[in-house]
Amino acid sequence: MDPRLLKQLAVIVKHGSLSRAAERLNVTQPTLTRAIQTIEHKVGGRCWCERPVVYARPK
Repeated sequence: MDPRLLKQLAVIVKHGSLSRAAERLNVTQPTLTRAIQTIEHKVGGRCWCERPVVYARPK
């Protein structure tokens, strides 16, 4: 597997968001999306899941 793809995945996980990782890597978000899709295709499963947004309900 391409080491560049694994580095991109590591940065995504470290920063917890595609936008922050893209900024850090100086690439676009679609570039990272394609990298994730490529890795998932090669391993045959999901390797990244966006953290769910939790909204606080007003009391």
